[in-house]
Amino acid sequence: MSKISHTSIFLIIILLYSCHTSAQDKRTQYPGILRNSYFSVNIGYINYNFTERQLEPGFTSSSIRIPHTAVRVLFGHRFNKYLSAQVSYMRPVGFVEYRKVNGGSDYEVGMNIAGITIKPALPISEKLSVNAEAGIGIITRGGFIVIDKPGMKDAVYAGLLIGGGIQYRVNQKWELTLNAAWASSKDKFNQPSTIFYS
Repeated sequence: MSKISHTSIFLIIILLYSCHTSAQDKRTQYPGILRNSYFSVNIGYINYNFTERQLEPGFTSSSIRIPHTAVRVLFGHRFNKYLSAQVSYMRPVGFVEYRKVNGGSDYEVGMNIAGITIKPALPISEKLSVNAEAGIGIITRGGFIVIDKPGMKDAVYAGLLIGGGIQYRVNQKWELTLNAAWASSKDKFNQPSTIFYS
């Protein structure tokens, strides 16, 4: 057989295989590990007590602006109706701003918290349950440099991340939640604790 014949046969087989696969079920098939998993985006109120205490010695600020809108994104897996595990990422929409540091410029302090928690739940009725969560949070703060000196140092540490809430199951795919989460402070970095309500 010539090279053209081999190529033609190969193309016909590919074409027939394509026609066969296009008739198959096109619905998404999730891997088994994603069964009973969930994804959540929570928008809420964040608060932390940033003051001049977080500044390095010799630095002052005329005022501190603390925006309170924040987002928490969760990905979790339900082992059963009583226990889940989840990973989360939380950050403010706008960062804390120290204004007119030493009479000069304004500086932002970036903050975020990544966490891994276990989430036990207690069903109260078929649609309503209460839950708690506890685990480890990695708290990250991005400081700033004023001219050539740190006005606030960066901070990264592992701390306690706890919370609780109420869930109302609307249907198989949707839930309404009311939650609170708290991340611990760290005196070594003059970092205040963080509270988030959603």
